Amino acid sequence: PYWAAKKAGYFGDLDTDMQPGPSDGTATVKFVDVGQADMGFPSPGVFSFAIQNGMKLKSVFHMGARDTFSLAFRKGEGTNDLK
Repeated sequence: PYWAAKKAGYFGDLDTDMQPGPSDGTATVKFVDVGQADMGFPSPGVFSFAIQNGMKLKSVFHMGARDTFSLAFRKGEGTNDLK
């Protein structure tokens, strides 16, 4: 999304710079939490991990048009009601 927006001129005259970080699955939330990154795009599982571990983060943007959460059940088990 960043490169497409930059190419389309969405940043105008602003001199923006993309600095990709490490690819550790939880790095994005850790860096945002300690102030080494301004934002990140973690998976729902990683975001849940961050909240559960006391990181004070907020989710304000979702790139996909569909829910990225999945449900898993033990073989032969399931649910009759997803309220």
